[in-house]
Amino acid sequence: MVSQKTNRSGVKKPTTKKKTLEQEAQEFVQKDIPVGDIPTRDYFAGAALSGLLASGKYLRSGEIVDQAYSYSQLMLDYKKTRDKSS
Repeated sequence: MVSQKTNRSGVKKPTTKKKTLEQEAQEFVQKDIPVGDIPTRDYFAGAALSGLLASGKYLRSGEIVDQAYSYSQLMLDYKKTRDKSS
């Protein structure tokens, strides 16, 4: 819903009504989920990223992404040298 709001100088500006969290969630679940393979490195980085975000220790996005990919590389190195199952 778009309405108009007048500022101090008398100019009308359009304002939008914010969606509720429930509305956003309903729109999200209606979207198609991309299908396809995800590279192992990105999968591991995503797994590490979720844990790092949950820890609450990192505030800068660049820092946390770098850290997630560092952990991803460690997991790949481990998989190459020690895990012969795959």
